[in-house]
Amino acid sequence: MTNIEIKRCALLASIRAWATVQDDVRALVQTGSLVRRDGLSDEFSDLNIEIVVRDPATLIETDAWIHEIGNPITILHLDAEDGQEWSTRLVIYEGGITVDFTLAGVRRLESMLGAAGLDPLYEQGYRVLLDKDEMGKTLPASGFAVPVRPFPSEARFHERVEEFWFEAFHVPRYLARGELYQVKQRDWTMKELLLEMMEWHALARSGGTADV
Repeated sequence: MTNIEIKRCALLASIRAWATVQDDVRALVQTGSLVRRDGLSDEFSDLNIEIVVRDPATLIETDAWIHEIGNPITILHLDAEDGQEWSTRLVIYEGGITVDFTLAGVRRLESMLGAAGLDPLYEQGYRVLLDKDEMGKTLPASGFAVPVRPFPSEARFHERVEEFWFEAFHVPRYLARGELYQVKQRDWTMKELLLEMMEWHALARSGGTADV
């Protein structure tokens, strides 16, 4: 193992040790590239850890638990909102290891025990690290399936192409005016559109199976 992989393993062990003695924490589940089978993970891959807790508010209201696990360099707080059911904490720890913590309630696992089955994230792959109530044992097995992304409609495709060239037309004009902030804005929009088109290209080349 590389030095950074050794540090990542040590941090993962620290997370498990911390969670084991926290009565409110009922399970730990690892998701993300490190547990998928697509071969895309490497030594720089983040740890994606779901902390399943009786009351997520106990972790949302304080960062003390993050410091108990290790020495954080920076913490990004992303609270639950539309499209994101659970709050997350993105933490870069000393040694350069990034952990994406999801602070989930017990119903996170309970919702996948019935006929509904695994959600798309778990379907890509998961690993139960701690299972105090043995809910993890009854979760369906992952199919390691890539979520299916729809292809754009013809109208959507033409709309995005036209918008790209509309933005491109304005870049030299703003450069000539010396309005560099406007240049940067237009350039950024073009890059976002180009990324979307690159994803479509990857989907087309793979028959819709690429994970974009």
